[in-house]
Amino acid sequence: PGLVQKAFLTNALGGASGAGSNEYATFYVWQSARAARDFIRGDLFKAVAGAFGRPPVRTWVPLAFDRPDPGIVPTFAVRRISPIPEDADLARLAPTGTRPPSPRIRRTGLHSRIIGVDWERWELVRFELWRAGIDAGPLDEGDVRTYEVLHLSASGPRPAETATAA
Repeated sequence: PGLVQKAFLTNALGGASGAGSNEYATFYVWQSARAARDFIRGDLFKAVAGAFGRPPVRTWVPLAFDRPDPGIVPTFAVRRISPIPEDADLARLAPTGTRPPSPRIRRTGLHSRIIGVDWERWELVRFELWRAGIDAGPLDEGDVRTYEVLHLSASGPRPAETATAA
């Protein structure tokens, strides 16, 4: 209940992101912080954590969430993190979130995008799901991590209040 979208991701040892080991990750977008809390406290998460170990869970407060082309089956995910400078005008972290995208980034092929804030680390996080890696544009700007999308589940359009990754 309350889940807007979830993606199961992998990053192979020595893959495009330079992973030092094989990685498996999940990325959830929740309709509310309560829905995320209830999931983590619930039996399903308990069973998964019992089988695979309890993962660290990072949480972001979304500023924007959109699905430009929900009909796309994404195969590639990109997580971009940038620090929020101490002198940043926090009121200007508007729903569009960050600087305009580079003109080199092609918007065709974008399934969905969420822009969020990690207030503990003072970071702006942009997470995007793409049809293919070539659609994602340059991957050499800042703290960028890429993943292969193994599975995506998404509900109809809903507001996003919380995003978590494990």
